[in-house]
Amino acid sequence: MSSKIQDTVLKHRLMKTLREISAMLLWAFAVLKVIVFDIDVYVFEKYLPSLRWTLNYRFFALLVLISAVLIAIRKKPFRSFSAFIISYPLILLCWRIPKLFFRNWALTIAFAPALYDLLRSFRSRFIVMTAAALSAVCIVLSSTSHVLIPSMVLLGVYLITHLYRSLRKAYRSSIFEGLADLVKKMRVGLQGGQQALWKKEKYDSGTTEYQQQCLTFYLFNMSVEIVREKLLKVAKSRKPDLYLMISWLSTVLLTSLIYAFEYWSLYKIDALSFTANHTLSFWGFWGFSFGKLTPSSISAITPVSGAATVLSYSELFCSLIILVILVFSVLTAAREKYREDIGDFVSEVGKLGRDLQEQFFQLYALAVADVELVLLSSNAAFINQLRKARGLPNLSVPEKGKQTGAESEKN
Repeated sequence: MSSKIQDTVLKHRLMKTLREISAMLLWAFAVLKVIVFDIDVYVFEKYLPSLRWTLNYRFFALLVLISAVLIAIRKKPFRSFSAFIISYPLILLCWRIPKLFFRNWALTIAFAPALYDLLRSFRSRFIVMTAAALSAVCIVLSSTSHVLIPSMVLLGVYLITHLYRSLRKAYRSSIFEGLADLVKKMRVGLQGGQQALWKKEKYDSGTTEYQQQCLTFYLFNMSVEIVREKLLKVAKSRKPDLYLMISWLSTVLLTSLIYAFEYWSLYKIDALSFTANHTLSFWGFWGFSFGKLTPSSISAITPVSGAATVLSYSELFCSLIILVILVFSVLTAAREKYREDIGDFVSEVGKLGRDLQEQFFQLYALAVADVELVLLSSNAAFINQLRKARGLPNLSVPEKGKQTGAESEKN
């Protein structure tokens, strides 16, 4: 019996793995085929030129492939198999990616400034990145100076823009600074009476309105406490440093890549601009560019012409800017600004939670623990789930007839 169960589990795992791989390959092929280039034509012309003629019968090949899957998989599993593959993008966007963010909430919070910065300047970033990508494509495909020179200029402008944004990172307002201001306005509004989370009208215990007010207060108060505690954990961890370091490494990689295109474009314009003991290619120039950003270089490429020498010195100047970004922005100012913004947000959230507790206590003379006991009889699963999110132990449902501390004082 145990062997049969193990065989069933193994078959189920193999089916899930096959389904996942099939969905990934199919959708990757579809995206490349529709948006990028004819990958099937490229593969056959590059590796199977003698079978190039089979592409004229790709429809029949697809029918044969589907028939083979139908033979290998029974009727019922085939339906779920097909439904999974067809809806795979929706499964990724609506379930797996949000689930991944929720499970890795610390990293999600740490990288929230990057997402906020991207959304805030999405329009300008998209236009500039599109222009840079088109410039790189023009450098790859063209060999005329009338196309290569403007492409070099656009890539240079994009690099300057990126380095400027990286230098200003320590002084830009982050998402936590904006959230701190928003929470502060909410707290001031609650104190002044301009805003209210519940009606400032006292209801008798046991009524539906009383239960609803207690539930509203408890849900909002626990949400505030959960956010505050999670942010405190992130602020004390090294996750923010990881975000800053990854952003710096991406700047290094982007700089070396852009200069590789610049060198290659200059080589296409004037083949005598560089000398080397091997055939020059884009990958060789990328290695040469990356070596310029490090203390030593193993590349055999040497700039010869005046334009190549100036371009090499400009990359050395960019390496100094990148060093400044590392020391001044990433390791000092930006790091302190990041932690300061998180600290301010945590402080405002804590003040908001205390104000809510004081207002509710003035209305019903109930503390948070008393509200839990009031709600526990009808919302035990929900209360314990919120407590679990804070790392607190579960509460047992009180016996009938047992009064809360606040109610016993009233009696």
